[in-house]
Amino acid sequence: MFNHLGKEKYVLIEYLYSKAINLNLVLKHLRIKKGNRTEIPILSDNQFSVAVHLHIFHEEYLDKVIRCFRNDENAFLYISVPTDKFRNKLESELTKVGKLDVRIVPNKGRNFAPLFVEFGEELGKFDLVLHLHSKSHQNSFKRKRWAKSLWNHLLIDKKSLEAALSLFNERTNLGLYYSRDFRWYPHSIGWSGTEAKSKFHFPELAIEIDKAKALRFPVGGMFLTRGTNISYISKVINSWDYFPPEAVNTSEISQGLTLEHSLERLIAQVNLHNGFDTLVYDCNYKSFIIEAGNVYLE
Repeated sequence: MFNHLGKEKYVLIEYLYSKAINLNLVLKHLRIKKGNRTEIPILSDNQFSVAVHLHIFHEEYLDKVIRCFRNDENAFLYISVPTDKFRNKLESELTKVGKLDVRIVPNKGRNFAPLFVEFGEELGKFDLVLHLHSKSHQNSFKRKRWAKSLWNHLLIDKKSLEAALSLFNERTNLGLYYSRDFRWYPHSIGWSGTEAKSKFHFPELAIEIDKAKALRFPVGGMFLTRGTNISYISKVINSWDYFPPEAVNTSEISQGLTLEHSLERLIAQVNLHNGFDTLVYDCNYKSFIIEAGNVYLE
């Protein structure tokens, strides 16, 4: 997918997790070198086929997407939207994109139903899939900054993305990448009561879900992952009928207990099940962390 931005020496902080020392054992210590931003978040010097899936439900994100991909002739871009208005604007502005597939989808399943049901079979054929979605700010400064942080470090900040792809290129054991920023949302580990939904709805996935173990996952549901992880889930989650209409249970939404909240954890669990480690960009320390396996809660 991406045009090259130039060689950089990227730095990796690698932590060994255990019950005893958690984050305190630093194995390697280098930092990402900061550089000037360019307008198009793209890179090409890698060994992967990369697809981008964007679920755009909020209109204010359309211009952001257009700015990111307007001139990207190598992008494989899959976008789910709620209306013809959104689709027409994207198709009229993104005429230079290498592949553009914009589809109108029902308002259910949030970003995950379009990812796994609508596009899952095709996305699973790629080596890597970058998944982002628009996020409602609800007049909240904190939520607005959280959404901005996720988009910046997964897509708009070219240096972070290129460094992550370089590490995936070097380390075949990496299967999931996401960023976390504790300034804008709380530290969240584990299933938080959502494990029952995944076990009930998707027993065919045949993966171990142990709520006694810590599970680090992409809070906010935006990430880069192996196509094999997408394919593994989409073979089971292959129907819109799995997902209830939006906002059926507002108390579950406010408590983070919806089926969709379980799915952002499920992608991390499937990544572990498939034998991959996780790469995390820590926005506070501007460093990468490799998380190998799961961690038992104290």
